Amino acid sequence: FQASGNGGLRLSPDGRRLAVGTIVDGREEVWVKQLDHGPLSRLTVETTSQRPEWSADSRDIWYVAQLNPNRSEVRRTRADGSGSPELILSATRGVWEVLTLPDTNRLLVRLGLPPTRDIYLFDRTKGHGDTALTPLVADDRYEENSVALSPDRRWLAYASNESGRYEVYVRPFPDVDAGRWPISVGGGNAPRWAHSGRELFYLTAEADLAVVAVTTEPTFSPGPAKIL
Repeated sequence: FQASGNGGLRLSPDGRRLAVGTIVDGREEVWVKQLDHGPLSRLTVETTSQRPEWSADSRDIWYVAQLNPNRSEVRRTRADGSGSPELILSATRGVWEVLTLPDTNRLLVRLGLPPTRDIYLFDRTKGHGDTALTPLVADDRYEENSVALSPDRRWLAYASNESGRYEVYVRPFPDVDAGRWPISVGGGNAPRWAHSGRELFYLTAEADLAVVAVTTEPTFSPGPAKIL
């Protein structure tokens, strides 16, 4: 049993459980830990699974099942392990991350290679396959990854190497073409929002943890980065 380098780590919204990607007998799986001193339980058993994401009510977990390099599935299952997983999305590109939205009919998904890593919007009302995927921040010339939505779901943070190195940017959501603000300076990746929505954390090119204070009214405005 060991931690997965890219399997994901998510705290439940109620703060009581931790979903984590692990490696057991050479295969990636999703396990759930009861906090602080409760048991650690296996959640997925059917295939290579990673990148867990909680539902807003902490009852369900969405995760990515990697069937082969050219086929991925997004599945949803009860966080307590009861019942059978539900197929949400079957894609012919690798899905590497999923973020839930309050209406549960839409998801943000980060697709992998080829041609580049991109961020798409998935609408469940349009089906289960690739035709239900709409490009959100997807430019085949660059990599876009590390997607993070603000707590009020109005701002999308992500990392892109469009400048020649990875930097963190913010766009309005869902109208991502209505603006774009650079957050990091000198390199940045892996953005995460504070619960208040007034701060954005990220990793610098030197792997230091930095924070930027942001205001969203009357318009979005980031402050200077501070190393923590």
